[in-house]
Amino acid sequence: MKILYASDNIYHHMIPLANCLANLVGDGNFKYAVLKPQEKFRISMGFNPNDNNQPWVIPVFENNECLNEFEQWFGEADVVLFSNRDLFNMTIKRIENNKLTFYFSERWWKPNIGKFRLFFPKYIKLALDIKKLSKNKNFHYLAHGIYAARDIKYVSKFENRIWEFGYFTDTTENFTIKKNQEKINILWCGRMLNWKRVDVLIKAFGEVVKEKMNCHLTLIGDGAEKLKLEKKAKKILPQWSYDFFPSQSTQIIREKMNCADIFVLPSSGYEGWGAVVNEAMAEGCAVIASVETGAGKSIISNLENGILFKSGDWKGLSKQISLLVQDENLRQKIQLKGKATINEIWSPEVAATRFIKVCEAILYNKEIPIFENGPLKRFTTVK
Repeated sequence: MKILYASDNIYHHMIPLANCLANLVGDGNFKYAVLKPQEKFRISMGFNPNDNNQPWVIPVFENNECLNEFEQWFGEADVVLFSNRDLFNMTIKRIENNKLTFYFSERWWKPNIGKFRLFFPKYIKLALDIKKLSKNKNFHYLAHGIYAARDIKYVSKFENRIWEFGYFTDTTENFTIKKNQEKINILWCGRMLNWKRVDVLIKAFGEVVKEKMNCHLTLIGDGAEKLKLEKKAKKILPQWSYDFFPSQSTQIIREKMNCADIFVLPSSGYEGWGAVVNEAMAEGCAVIASVETGAGKSIISNLENGILFKSGDWKGLSKQISLLVQDENLRQKIQLKGKATINEIWSPEVAATRFIKVCEAILYNKEIPIFENGPLKRFTTVK
């Protein structure tokens, strides 16, 4: 089976799945087409600019030879999965030639604009394109969570061809001794943008430290909101209770996660997935995430392998942080179950194996496997 994976870029949270797919079908039968050079802001965040150097990568943006190789693979590969909507036109010919094709994306109608995007001609065209493509039995959708599935269903005609997907990060855990610490360490990392709602976390943490709980907040990242957030923290938090750090490499972030007890993802619904949830769980953090995020909604069962709260609800978040700080048994249970969830269900190995099984079943008219949860669960109904 020859598989082509096509996306604008390749990052550390995409490479593990690609490696697994390449291992399963053989390096010569797998290609990853990188359509655009890596953005400078991601490099400044600590992303590795050498990610394009994987042996199975086609750097489409570099020259015509690479472009021609990509176009050949797009037309001839047994399976193509892609995310760039500019490829819809190429997809028409492919699916008409009975070629199995998967489009994947985060949610289309992210707040605050949501479905009002359909007032713009660009989105009207995209909606019409996806509706036409979705009528073909060879075209499937890999939804980055239930919200993405709901959004695509609004403008498409997929018939039992919507599958749960997401990002599948490295599950290798760093081993840092973090028991018997003087303080409970709480961590957030990412881009400091408005929709990341770091302000909610700072405000919620302010309530926690008022209760004289023995905990510390670490915030790692840069962005347009950083100065404002630093001022907010200085105003409401004791100086000893928090630290800001600039963006760090992926490896350092993972090490910081392993040292932390609790990781918080307070983002709004604009966070289509949130791969830090996968990473933090793999490193043994008890994760608190907003239910509006793709990863939060898809991966976390509340009070079992993580905790969910409503984005923007700083009082609710404060209560959940306090609960985990005070209840060691609950915190440890969530840490262990979270790690198990990533290793046993949301790992790149599991996702790749399930994807291959589904593709083989479709290609060779076999019975399609049924997965009750996690990657490649089929959304037979989307509400």
